Amino acid sequence: MQVFSEAGWRGATTRRIAREAGVSEVTLFRHFGSKESLIHEAMRCGKQGLANTVLPDEPVDPVAEIIAWSQAHYECIVQARSFIRRTIGEHEEHPEVGRIATRESVEAARKLASYFGKLQASGRASVDVDPWVAVNVLVGAIFLDAISRDVMPERFPYPQDEAPHRYAAMVLQVLGMSAPDLASLR
Repeated sequence: MQVFSEAGWRGATTRRIAREAGVSEVTLFRHFGSKESLIHEAMRCGKQGLANTVLPDEPVDPVAEIIAWSQAHYECIVQARSFIRRTIGEHEEHPEVGRIATRESVEAARKLASYFGKLQASGRASVDVDPWVAVNVLVGAIFLDAISRDVMPERFPYPQDEAPHRYAAMVLQVLGMSAPDLASLR
């Protein structure tokens, strides 16, 4: 993952990957068969951070849970931003890479949509809001900030450590829930 993030598909040679892993190239081919299989498996195993962004099966404290989810999701994306940028850049030539790399994010979004649906079913959130739209607004804001704040900081005039809380508070408000002000979140 590190080599791919730094060098892209072409630059992530099996020789370089083997050197970084401290094994021989023959060992890589023996275990994975090809460079493609190796990179695909590394992506499949290396994206476990988003899977750990857990929401409870049943909402208990929705405000705290959504804010915590947003913070964890944001941190995962910031940590993976070089990989994400590289994957986006490689999409035209290797579209399968994007599909593999986004599986965890898609599953995290599904769980969040289900969570929002449970809030609506319990009467704690407005049924006038499409849960998937709320998910895409929240995840989209988090994603944009996490991968581009360092590139265009003028686009984000508020502190980075407040960003996930601000996005969560906005979506909570849209869902008709009362979110605490930012001062109480620090």
